[in-house]
Amino acid sequence: MITEDRVPFEIAKLLRDKGFEQDTVSYPYYTDNGNLFTGDVNTPTQRYYNAASAPTLQMVLKWIREVYKIHIYATYDEDKGFQPKIVSLETGDNYITEAFNGFTLEAVILYAIKYTLENLI
Repeated sequence: MITEDRVPFEIAKLLRDKGFEQDTVSYPYYTDNGNLFTGDVNTPTQRYYNAASAPTLQMVLKWIREVYKIHIYATYDEDKGFQPKIVSLETGDNYITEAFNGFTLEAVILYAIKYTLENLI
């Protein structure tokens, strides 16, 4: 069965620190200790002040592209495997291009998201 890929807790915290917000009533989120939770963050029994949204990879890619004008994607080469690509839509500058042979597409995209959050935003 195919499921939606959500960002891990470490990236969710980076997103929160960079201003990413998502309705925690409708979408899953991480509690302050890293547990994934679905439900109303504001109910008296489930109040987590440091909650971090747990968006899908697609939501994060779209947010970074629309808010920061940075496009993240990956290419595939039979010899090198997946390679993350990060491009500034405003300047055309390209960032990281190292090969990740043996890594999944999702792992490479997560790497590029983390790199972008830590170094470009």
